[in-house]
Amino acid sequence: MQYKCIQKKREKMKILYFYCGEGLGHVTPTIAAGRALEKEHEVVYASYGYAREFGIKAGLNVKNVPSEIRLVGNEGRISVSKSIIETIKKTNPAALLKYRTIIKEEKPDLVISDSFMVPIIYAKHKKIPTWIILNQTALDKFFTMHANPAVRALGKLLKRFNFSVLKKADKILVRDFAPPYTVCSQSLIFPKNAEKKIHYLGPLARKQGYEIKVKKEKQRIYSAIGGFGYRSVLLNRIVEVSKLLPNYHFDLVAGPNAIIKAHGKNVTTYGNINDPLPLIKKASVAIVGAGHSTMMDATVLGTPILSAPDIAHFEQESNANGIEKLGLGYRISYETSATKLVSLIKELENSKTVKKKLNFMQKLAKKQDGRKEIARLARELERKSKK
Repeated sequence: MQYKCIQKKREKMKILYFYCGEGLGHVTPTIAAGRALEKEHEVVYASYGYAREFGIKAGLNVKNVPSEIRLVGNEGRISVSKSIIETIKKTNPAALLKYRTIIKEEKPDLVISDSFMVPIIYAKHKKIPTWIILNQTALDKFFTMHANPAVRALGKLLKRFNFSVLKKADKILVRDFAPPYTVCSQSLIFPKNAEKKIHYLGPLARKQGYEIKVKKEKQRIYSAIGGFGYRSVLLNRIVEVSKLLPNYHFDLVAGPNAIIKAHGKNVTTYGNINDPLPLIKKASVAIVGAGHSTMMDATVLGTPILSAPDIAHFEQESNANGIEKLGLGYRISYETSATKLVSLIKELENSKTVKKKLNFMQKLAKKQDGRKEIARLARELERKSKK
């Protein structure tokens, strides 16, 4: 049976929204988009792992599906070879049929996928409109620098598969500012003749600055460097920085199992925090990893960024480079010294140029609000389907 693109008997359009469960970088923009879409449409979500649990806690109706990939890291690096082996070992091909089952059961009028590939293939087979949301397409870059020629060859195959999926999607939605202000620009490559499908939504931030009723505070630092494994080195270095800046206040989000060296009264530590946005807005500087969602949050809240990408993580490195290129902060590393961090913090706080650029980006974020844009696109699709 072929599904009709739009179920005309429904009062509302039904959207099935898949989002990747690796980390929290996909669930937070999904929450932003979903809350906007739910005002006019019925939305059902699908994900896995902690990201699925996070979505459920946020009030989303999230079905459970298997992961497409499994990422494995070691000492600050993503291990491509180990990730491939783990994906092959732990992924049950039969379990991937769950995507088809959910599509068949829910009978959606639109499938949206944040970084899932297989659901796009299934949905297009059923002639259902499909949109893919992303902030990176250059997935092969994780493979091309690998010493093993077999892994490099696999990168080429992945690029071909990725491009074939992008060609199938009806829309390719980039959750970032439109050029020339795209933070993730280095992570984006597209197949030929795909220009008409590509649409820059703007930031998919859960809240923008004008929606959070707290004021920015001088000499206040927000840090979201997890305290696990290799990241604990940088986390404890930030504690050193707090001792060098006793007149500053530090909000450290370090995870529930972080071991933090003794710190002073000017440091507040947090395990997991569901809504860090008020703390980010208050801060005069944010010291964070280089995940794309965090970059968007800090930018729309007008907070300069010191970003520490994981080693050899091409996408995070691209985000950190993008922030630095736009003049919104600096890329740092796990080796950056405490004295250097103090210097960079003071420079970002006192730079009129950085403040001017962040003010511009905040105004641009209000114009390019990804929540409003994805709602507009969905409204447009529904309207066209009823003609």
